[in-house]
Amino acid sequence: MPSSGGRPDAAAGWLVETAAQVRAESAWPAAAEEHLDIAGHEVRIRYADMALADALGRATRHLRHADPVAGAPVAGAPVAGTLTIDCWTEPLNTVQLPGAWPATGTMHVDDGSTVLTWDAPDGPLFVYDRTRGHAWARFASLAALSAWERATPFRRILHWWAADHGLQLVHAAAVGHANGGLLLVGRSGSGKSTTALACLEAGIGFAGDDYCLLAPGDPPRVYGLYLSGKADDRAATLLPGLREAFALSPLRIDGKSVVFADQIRPDGVCPGFPLRGIVVPRVTEGSSSHLSPLRPADALRALAPSTLLQMPGNRAGGLERLAAIVRHLPAWALALGSDPATAAATIRALLDGGAIA
Repeated sequence: MPSSGGRPDAAAGWLVETAAQVRAESAWPAAAEEHLDIAGHEVRIRYADMALADALGRATRHLRHADPVAGAPVAGAPVAGTLTIDCWTEPLNTVQLPGAWPATGTMHVDDGSTVLTWDAPDGPLFVYDRTRGHAWARFASLAALSAWERATPFRRILHWWAADHGLQLVHAAAVGHANGGLLLVGRSGSGKSTTALACLEAGIGFAGDDYCLLAPGDPPRVYGLYLSGKADDRAATLLPGLREAFALSPLRIDGKSVVFADQIRPDGVCPGFPLRGIVVPRVTEGSSSHLSPLRPADALRALAPSTLLQMPGNRAGGLERLAAIVRHLPAWALALGSDPATAAATIRALLDGGAIA
């Protein structure tokens, strides 16, 4: 919650007024509509114009199960837990903050039924109404869309919505096949993205590079969200099959270029799989890679901070969900050498071996 000068009523009142204003602004006819299958739930996204749909729909197009404009559902489409997201662009300076609050920074308010986050004063504003299963995403302009939003759209909204359905958004990569796969976890710079992309290049199924959804179960299940993958210039040179795609990429995030997995191997994109284990990459000296057993508690320490600190919301609940999932999974540390191909070969051997079959 943002600073409210010691007046919780000011935060509550501002949330109600701003959410009502945002809902009123969204009364426009949709120019484009997508229906996505996310973890067996239907998520409907309505865009005010086609350019916005093109910019924000690229990373999730593998999840579509209906025509992106008409939105007519197809036979067998998921219907449980429907979420609707309305998305448009409009100058953001019409939102007024109470005078005691800072004029810049991330404003986050949650009253239990409605949650709102705004990167003030000119960043995106997101509102999620839990009781209606409806969310709103407002951006200053198409040009103001960050590379993060284009590569991982609506991740804050999906984080809140997922928690309401017993799912957990995680900062992790996932690779595997229909029978089972692995979660690659660690802070930024640990090598998980490079390892996931090396696996994609090597013919292993790719479910995500940066964010995935976890569902509890025996075994738990991981679901992919985004096609995007990223690498810095050094990592890109170590992935020869992806080098050209990275060189041509118009998107960069924190010094890293972004590619989409279906550009590399359309048949390699996997919607999800049973989760059989957790791998924590760690960059080491030498060219080869190897695995060593890791305690679940250490795997949780690698996963939880980078997941929970990135997203505003109920972090205690998120930690409980992560701990319950990680507690019953085997984990390994991956000593990641300078040749990503050896890391992919090590992952393949783990996937194909008896340990997680």
